[in-house]
Amino acid sequence: MVDVVRDPAAHQVNLRPPVHPTRTAVLALPRPALCRRLVPDVFAARRAAELASLAAEVGGGDGPAPIVDLEEGTVEETLAGLGGVRRLVVYGAVDQPGFARAIACRWPGGLELRGSLLSPLMDDPAPVVWLAPDVARVSGGPRPDARVVLTACVDGPQGTHPYALDPSRTRGPWSGCVPPRGAHAPWAEVFGHEVVRDAVLGLDPELERRLAPPRDARAPIAARVYVVTGMDGSGKSTHARRLADTLEARGVRTAVLKIYRQGAFLELADELSGRTRRGAPLSNFRLSRVVKLVDSLRALRDAVLPAGQACGALVMDRYLETHIAAAETQLGWDLRAHAALRAFPPADRVCWLELPFGQALARLADRGERLSADEHPAGLAGYAESFAAQAGGPGHLRLDARAPFAANAASIAAHVLDAAPPGGRAVDVPIASAPSRPRPGPTRVVVGRFPDRPQLGAGVLALRALVDAAAVPEQLWIEAYAAQLVLDLRAGAPDGACVPVWPAALRRLWPDLESLAELTRLLEAEAEVESWTPEPGPFFESFCAVAAARRLAEATARATRDVALADAWPA
Repeated sequence: MVDVVRDPAAHQVNLRPPVHPTRTAVLALPRPALCRRLVPDVFAARRAAELASLAAEVGGGDGPAPIVDLEEGTVEETLAGLGGVRRLVVYGAVDQPGFARAIACRWPGGLELRGSLLSPLMDDPAPVVWLAPDVARVSGGPRPDARVVLTACVDGPQGTHPYALDPSRTRGPWSGCVPPRGAHAPWAEVFGHEVVRDAVLGLDPELERRLAPPRDARAPIAARVYVVTGMDGSGKSTHARRLADTLEARGVRTAVLKIYRQGAFLELADELSGRTRRGAPLSNFRLSRVVKLVDSLRALRDAVLPAGQACGALVMDRYLETHIAAAETQLGWDLRAHAALRAFPPADRVCWLELPFGQALARLADRGERLSADEHPAGLAGYAESFAAQAGGPGHLRLDARAPFAANAASIAAHVLDAAPPGGRAVDVPIASAPSRPRPGPTRVVVGRFPDRPQLGAGVLALRALVDAAAVPEQLWIEAYAAQLVLDLRAGAPDGACVPVWPAALRRLWPDLESLAELTRLLEAEAEVESWTPEPGPFFESFCAVAAARRLAEATARATRDVALADAWPA
């Protein structure tokens, strides 16, 4: 007797099942960094086998489900090409949390997260795991007789082909290249400084490159934009004011603007950076740049765009080059094509006041003012290097800031006036930032969906309308929201105000967002929870598809209950 279990093929020869439309697909996220660096051929073969098995399981009687591979292409194009698919099974979400977060927030259909290429390295408790006949991973056991031995480490590199244990994938796409906590410098010899830097700072450049094709999101303005920039202490503010006076004398309606402001946001940015001296993760340096970047978007909305419609000329006292320089030289973060900067109107003329950073520091010392977080030799040397690389090209004028003021002012005026439009008188556009207002004690807040209460943090999400949001990782908006909660409380939020989602709950959803832990600590110093509900307030709706918002709201409700229990919030 030959039964269908012993020999199914013998019983299938006359069967011709109909082909039904595909409703489910397997989406394979890119391989994590560690699998590209350690025996990549082995992990590529393992990935292909696991995807084929998953596709067969998901497809069932319809045959293997189609596999859509995100090793290439953009997230936006990939999702747009899934016509007819209602459910995605995403492979590798825990290995690539940034990509998984983008899919979870943008996919409007059903979603299931499955599989991990890193699992045999991070999760298998066995002392020896064989990845291939001649490739083994060891964790606390004797060294096997294998061609390649991958050694799991806790404290630092050791053994053959070492990698760092990171079961929670705290380092996101870089998990295994740097330990979740502790010394990271020794790992630069194994994986390179750039990898270690991106891992420690929480950067994901591959995700940023492949979210969406770059698009211009600039709102058209009537004014022409003239930039006066240079090192702190180079005299740019004085020259900007002189240029505005010159334009006004020619009948050009002019506004002098800054997109970098003083106030509570800058105090928070500096505090975040400063906390690294007392043990906070170095990712707070990147977080401080996010806070500054988002406030510049607020300045764009509140000042640059209105003045750009009312005036013939905008004179910018510093502009986008400072964001580019700080991110590039301090973090290795390339913002040149970032959607947040592409939202700003382009400069028609740029005047660079060049000054050696040592002399800039001397001038700042002569002023007797408190130095900013970046006004030190390392910071200003980095600015000088980046400014020199950015200066040049059509519309750029380079000047020696040590030359007589009158001579430089005349050169700037000559450079600008040939492009100056007609207009009326000068105007003043205030863009003051909200001050901090210390309270005698914490503000009492409610957490969750309380629609009748003032909603904290909501204002920052409205800034997404200014940018090509499809090109920005959700991480930026999540971190900006959590930072805005702190800012709103410091600005004097009333007792009883609502925190729609507590940042610690979001961290439970996404352990790679290390910055949320630090922002939660700052929030706890400003707020006391007096009531809560697990249902989150309006948050995900601001940047998610409807179905995605519902999924994430349910996950957040579970995480909020866990936080409430752990922190003993009142019942």
